[in-house]
Amino acid sequence: MLLKRLHAGRIYYGWIMLLTVSITEVISWGILYYAYSVFILPMSRDLAVDQLVVATGYAVALLTNGLAAPLVG
Repeated sequence: MLLKRLHAGRIYYGWIMLLTVSITEVISWGILYYAYSVFILPMSRDLAVDQLVVATGYAVALLTNGLAAPLVG
């Protein structure tokens, strides 16, 4: 059935969904990880702490997330 669809010139809808989700995931993860470096200076100023403390807090949060991920599923 899939081969008939491919030979008929129609694009399988599942591939369009996969491509769309892949692109949006790459963009959203890029925004999440790289935007944090923009906010380190304003956050450290507002919280009255060193930039190292803010960056370390983010690193600890990522480490905790990674350690908890297998347990959560």
